[in-house]
Amino acid sequence: MNGVNSDESHYEKCAGLCRSIRSGVKPEVIPYHAFGGVKSEFLMKSGNGRSEWIPTEEEIAQFREYLGI
Repeated sequence: MNGVNSDESHYEKCAGLCRSIRSGVKPEVIPYHAFGGVKSEFLMKSGNGRSEWIPTEEEIAQFREYLGI
């Protein structure tokens, strides 16, 4: 999610975790999406489903590079 876990330090920690597992299974990157925003609005809550939190394709590719996938 942009601005929350999209910095280089977070990427490095995720990559380290993936390397330590050694299961032979590659991680799958599932980016944040805003689909839950409608549900939050229905429940009279805010803060979910914000489009500025959605990573760009370039940011997703950069994260995949850190993970080696």
